[in-house]
Formats: sequence, structure tokens, C-alpha cells
Amino acid sequence: MMNNNKLFDELNNRFEARVRDYRIEKSTIYSHGESAVLSEGIAYIDAVFNLEIFDRLHKPALIGVERIVDGKLWYNIFEVTSIMAYHLEMGSLRPDIPPLLKWDALERIEGSWYGGNGNRGGENWMSIVAVNTGYRVRLENGEIKVVRDILSPLVGSIAHIMSAELYSHLVNKEGVESISIGNIVGYDVDALIDIYSLFRYHTGIFGYTGTGKSNLVSTLLREALNKLDNLAVVVMDVSGEYPVNIVDLLHDHGVIYLDPSINLERFAESTVYPETLLDQMKNQNLDLNILMEALTNIERTYFESDPEFVTVSTFLESLNELKLKPYQRHHINRLRRIVSRFDGDEYVYRIKDIDLDAWNEINGVLNHLYNQYRDSRSGVKDYISGLIDSINVKPVDGDLNTIYRICRDLLFGDKKRVYLFYLPEVKTARIVLSKIINTVFSFRKKTSGGRNILFVVDEAHEFIPRDTRKEAYTSMSNEAMELLFRQGRKYGIGGWIATQRVAHLNTNILQQLHSYFISTLPRSYDRGVVAEAFSISKSVVDTVVSFDKGEWLFVSHVATRYPNIPVRIKAFNNEFKILEWLSKHKINIQRDR
Repeated sequence: MMNNNKLFDELNNRFEARVRDYRIEKSTIYSHGESAVLSEGIAYIDAVFNLEIFDRLHKPALIGVERIVDGKLWYNIFEVTSIMAYHLEMGSLRPDIPPLLKWDALERIEGSWYGGNGNRGGENWMSIVAVNTGYRVRLENGEIKVVRDILSPLVGSIAHIMSAELYSHLVNKEGVESISIGNIVGYDVDALIDIYSLFRYHTGIFGYTGTGKSNLVSTLLREALNKLDNLAVVVMDVSGEYPVNIVDLLHDHGVIYLDPSINLERFAESTVYPETLLDQMKNQNLDLNILMEALTNIERTYFESDPEFVTVSTFLESLNELKLKPYQRHHINRLRRIVSRFDGDEYVYRIKDIDLDAWNEINGVLNHLYNQYRDSRSGVKDYISGLIDSINVKPVDGDLNTIYRICRDLLFGDKKRVYLFYLPEVKTARIVLSKIINTVFSFRKKTSGGRNILFVVDEAHEFIPRDTRKEAYTSMSNEAMELLFRQGRKYGIGGWIATQRVAHLNTNILQQLHSYFISTLPRSYDRGVVAEAFSISKSVVDTVVSFDKGEWLFVSHVATRYPNIPVRIKAFNNEFKILEWLSKHKINIQRDR
């Protein structure tokens, strides 16, 4: 007899269960006038009632159903999604029977749950609903063997409760780039995943307001920066949550970029302070001023964010889009010769930074071309007009960072690793994010070396909505984000998005994600979009409605040992890291004083 202690939970010795039915069930989801049909294999398992097992199976659990394949005993793996207790007399308890006439039966039913009547002659039982994971396992030479499988279980087959060791074997991916993101709910086991895969193959974090999205993102950011030495991170923040959530990372090796409209002196007052963090700070006698002082000590700077601002490089790129007639092409060559006399960094310097005579000469050539087009409806004339306007944009006063200078430091710098863009005005944020992504790709395609770059976009529905409008710059941000998520892997550029409004996102981008964290999503159509876009069982996704704060359903095609195994985790709380750092920071401040 094979020793299956590695496979079975200790409760399995008291678990008597068989498959009553197995079906391929289909459901239809509707979103934005479109429909999609989802299918999943559902096993209905009947088991002798046992109160301890009944309570245990309310938590995440795997069930193994016996299956003979090529003469060998395997176990098809199912994930429990629901469980109900039944008693033989429950069928006679019709609602039209007066309560007093049902009292005796109800008392007998109640007593059966606690009477230890867990045997084959018992009148009560458990009905378990479980979803096929698409895997089967067995022990070979004392080692767990796992294969993908499409074979259906057979009605009447014996079912078993599988062990924490098996769950760990299926999910945990050990290696130099592995991190623990929390505990697997229902098992006393850490959840180990590959952080490099989260970066390279893109990740989505989806949950309703208050589920802890920014908390989880901040935790993952810490681990990514700790494990991946050659990584720099861009965080796009429109709600002001991240200055506090990653205050230590920003303080030690980061910078915050602000739109010139934001008052530097009042920056600390405009950020979000989580109430749970403030409560814990009080409990640990940490004054709020310690945190605010840390925020004001972070390097903060303004940058030029005008969407029409033109550098030497973007001017040259614009000339490529100018569709002139053959006899006019010599004007383009003349413009290039004028610009070629400038020997500064074309990615950094404004077109107006070249000498005045050359700039006037460029203006003269463009105006000459403009006047050659008499038809006011000409697209070429409009393009030339826009080019003239853009090179005449006056930069704001002060020595500001251009997007190009920032991106050059992002790729080739070595002092800063976290670049936070705090931009409450969403239109500005869309423009800036688009320009940063496009510029990073432009650098990457023309130069070799440099750091890997991770873009973190919170409130992603503001940047990649399904329905776009040019005047709101959502077309621009969608186009840039599609570039990031489709081509980023080839250039060492990754993307993480976080949002509560999954159904409103650009599905072309959703389909590029390889890992997903899903917490409470109360809207059924959001859950349906997640199930359809990521090929996750709808029954499994529906379990998130009962999740506690900080609990996540994690599914990955690349970051776990075996792909597409749903695992419910209780994530580590990022606020503990903040408190730990603030305590040390407080000591350093007191020492300096």
C-alpha cells in the first residue's frame, strides 16, 4: 500500500466521501454590450458529516478524487468553493408547516450535528462543490508527481482532503528571486512566488475600495527592489497614497516629481495618511510629526509637463511625420542640417536652447512651407501649424527637469531607484505617463544597457479605460500603455496596474497580464471580466466577495511552480514596515538633536 502521507491531510482519515455528480457548467457574462460564455468542471461530492471537517472545508482546501490512468492510481485535484450540511428530515420541512409542528424534527436535526453521528448509518451528510484545477497528482518513489490533465472524474470515485505539503508543492516557487507574500489561508504555509516574473510578465491588482491595494503594491515594491538590484521603479500616483506607503523607500533612495501647480511647502499636508497606520503610531507613541518630517525630507522637485513641449529629439521625430510633396523635401533636409549644428544632448535640450539665429531660421522654413498650402482644410498645413506652435512654447521659469532628463536618469542613474509622480490632475498624469513610457522606449531602442524599469500605475481605470476620448488624453495614455504591456518584456520594462473598476479597462492590456491579485469585488460583472480575461474559474473568483481586508486570491501563469493554481493568501501588512522604519528614524532624529 502506497504511503500517501505527503498527499493527504491528517483529517483525511475521518473523511468519507465520493463523487455524486460531475458536470461542465457554463455561464454567460455581459459587459459593454458584449457577452462571453465561461465553462468550468464542477464536482458534487457527498461526504459523511463530521463537524470538524465541515468547519475546515469552509476555508480554502484541495480535494483529490481517485482516478485510474494507465493502470496507476492518480488523484484529480479540485478546489473547494462551497459546502453545505444536510439532514434526512430537512426535505419534509416545508415553509407552509407551522413552526410548532416542526419543532421535534428541528431539535433532532440540531442534535445530529453535535451527536457524533459520523458513520455510514448517519442521517446527516455534507455536500461539497469543487472546481477542477486541471491537474492530477500521485506519489512516485516518494516524490510528488504533477501533470496537466483534462480527464473527467468518474461518479462514485473516492475523494480525499489533500495536504498542506501538496498545496505548497503546487504553488510555491523556490529560488533566489522568490519572496514570501503572506500566508496561504487555511494552511500554516508561506506563499512563495517569483518576484522577477511579477515584474517581467506584468501584474494586475484588483479590489474594491478599502481592500488594501496600495498596501499590497507597496509590499511587493519593497520585495522587488530588495531582490532585483538592477531595477528602478516609476510610480504614477493621482490619489496621494504612496508618499506615506513607501516613505522609507523615497526617503532613502527616491524622489517625488510634482507638477509646478503644487505647493512644495504644503506637500506633506496633501498626502493621504491611512487611519490604521495613525492608530498604530499612537499605540507605539510615534508622533505624527515624525512622519511629516520624514515626508518633507524626501527630495521633491518640479518638472516640465507641458504636452506640447518640444525637445531637439522630438522635433526631429516630428519631421518624419511631415508628409510633403517631392519638390518640397529639400526643406526637410535643410531643417535637419540646421539642427545638426547643435552639439548638445538632443533628448534633454529644448528646441529653443539652440542659438537664436538657428531657431529663427527654423521658424522661417516652417512658415514658408505653411504659406505654400492655400487650402485651410489641408492636414499637412494643420500639422505644420501645430509644429510651429509647439516649438514656440515658452518653458516655465526655473531650472526644471524635462521628461527626457528624468528618463535618462531613470535608465542610467545609480543613486535613485524610486521615482514617484504625484499628479492629482488626471489629465496631466495621463500626458506625463504617456511621455515617460514613450521616451523610455525611445531610449531603450536606441541605446544599450541601463536598468530594468517597472511602471506602477494606480487607479488604472483613469489611464486605460475601455472607452477613450482624445480631448481627455485617454487615447494617448491607452496607446502608451499598450506599448508597455505588449513590448515591455523585450526591453526589460514591466508594468503593474491597480484598480477597482476592472470591467471598464482596456481588454487588450488585461490580456497581457500574467499574474493577478484579486480581492473583494462586489460587482458580479467585474468578477465575470476577471474570470473571462484570465481563464480563472468563475466559481473560484466568486469566493472573493467574502474575503477579509488584506486577503487576496492570487493566480499566476509564471510566478508559481505550476501555472494557474488559485491560492488565497493573507498578505503581509506594509504598515508594519513603515512603523519599523519610523521607530528607527525617530531614534536617528533624537540622536542628531
